Amino acid sequence: YKVRAAATIIWDGGGDGISWSDPLNWDTDVTPISSDSVLIDTATTINISAPTTIYSLTLGSVAGNIATTLQFNFDSITADAPLLIDGGNLTVYPSAVITHSGPSTTTINGTVNISITTGDASILGAIDVTGKGYKDGYGPGAGVSGSYGAGGASHAGVGGNGRSGLGGTTIYGSLTQPISLGSGGGDNNDSSGGEGGGAIKLTISGNLNVNGGISANGGNGSIDGNDGGGGGAGGSIWISANTISGTSTISANGGNAVDAYYDGGGGSGGRIALYSSTNS
Repeated sequence: YKVRAAATIIWDGGGDGISWSDPLNWDTDVTPISSDSVLIDTATTINISAPTTIYSLTLGSVAGNIATTLQFNFDSITADAPLLIDGGNLTVYPSAVITHSGPSTTTINGTVNISITTGDASILGAIDVTGKGYKDGYGPGAGVSGSYGAGGASHAGVGGNGRSGLGGTTIYGSLTQPISLGSGGGDNNDSSGGEGGGAIKLTISGNLNVNGGISANGGNGSIDGNDGGGGGAGGSIWISANTISGTSTISANGGNAVDAYYDGGGGSGGRIALYSSTNS
């Protein structure tokens, strides 16, 4: 057992190589504590499976050539158990990604929940949970499977009808505090529907700058032979910040249907709620 002063702690992957909670994966052989600045600049996927408090977090490198992925492996939104950045900033450099595990069937595998108490967030890479919602054929608004073109999934709206499978009709989720996963598109004999989009919650006391992207899009239906699968529905994005700025997009689009002989239906869009204290 080691005790150390607060410091910059760097991922070296010397333990199991994937788990945030494994102390041997850090250069000090101790997991980060609440006053640590954390740097992960290795091309790897790191799984975070429990609520954690740190001072600051930097993913990737300034050069933008390191594909670091931080993946939430638990439903941090429903559990109200965020990654808490207490005092410093979140920086996601180009090529780096924050995501969550998925897709899910009946149990939610993961959601992204980050809270920043005093600092800012700069998203030059991505927070991307596209296709990380409900699996094809699952969710409250799943598209109906059919012998030929299958239906698209619903979420904030209804899904599009396929040649033989109807689109999902259950509209669900909160308009003001969206946290629901997007439903999966319908399957058919030869092709699969797209997965729904996942869920992202960001609570930032400072400023959010998005020059990479934040997305919870549904996946596209697939095609096999003449049959098209239904598109997955978009997921949920809920952001609160002092200001929200940048040149990129924040999206929860539905997945496309496939242009096949027996067309599938497109997925519904998801839900996005943006709150800022200052208009700019």
